[in-house]
Amino acid sequence: MNEIGVITWNVVDMHREPNSSSERVSQAIFGETVSILDTMDDYKQIETPDGYRGWTIIHALRPLDSGETYPNPTLAAMVSDLFLPVFFAPSHRAERVSLLTLGSVVEFATNETTADYYAIKMPSLQFGFVYAHSLIIPVYPSHEEFGHQVVVIAKGMIGVPYLWGGRSTFGIDCSGFVQKVYYLCGIILPRDAWQQEMWEGFEPTDIENLGQGDTLYFSSDKTPSQERITHTGISLGGSRFIHSCGRGGVMISDLDEDSYMQRLVSVRRLKK
Repeated sequence: MNEIGVITWNVVDMHREPNSSSERVSQAIFGETVSILDTMDDYKQIETPDGYRGWTIIHALRPLDSGETYPNPTLAAMVSDLFLPVFFAPSHRAERVSLLTLGSVVEFATNETTADYYAIKMPSLQFGFVYAHSLIIPVYPSHEEFGHQVVVIAKGMIGVPYLWGGRSTFGIDCSGFVQKVYYLCGIILPRDAWQQEMWEGFEPTDIENLGQGDTLYFSSDKTPSQERITHTGISLGGSRFIHSCGRGGVMISDLDEDSYMQRLVSVRRLKK
């Protein structure tokens, strides 16, 4: 059985090979439970909950004892801000421990809270304090409300910069963006665009029937092929969609711009 660990850094790169100069293939996020597959020098090969594998620095995770979980499900909460500072004491003037990102999971250190700050136990077993209004217990939308909620969350990430392999608000790539938005609505998607397009939880729809929250998949050229899906975004309804792209990070575009319509391979909608 593979060893289990939890990510202790706010964000850590996952590399194709066990060295820092190797390509970043994805990232692991604070509080994520990962499978530890192999160890080589200062790196461990891990698998994140979306099934993606890569090599990450050994100091960015803590192995979990048998039966141990992080967070404790009865004390778990989620970061609702793009960025959330963690302090050593319940004051914004205190020294900062870390800076968490949208969607990270934390564990309350106690059921007792103050009006302004919550004490949290971090995956490293260190304690810190965060703004109380910045943590939520997620309530996920119904299928009827899903598309609207996806759009609200996606628009809240406008301006987040593009980063190849990125999965956080420090920087995010196109498929990482779609994955993050759906995750915040309670759906775990595969990591890469081509994997998302083939995901069994989606069903095909057509361009004339585009609705809020539908996902769009594009090829790299004007001769669309599922074998060459390289980009994805989320429909806002009609011809407008939101995506993370190299020239502007998370932004709204139109299918009539930049040959997007010619490159469109397919449209997918969440099954009921």
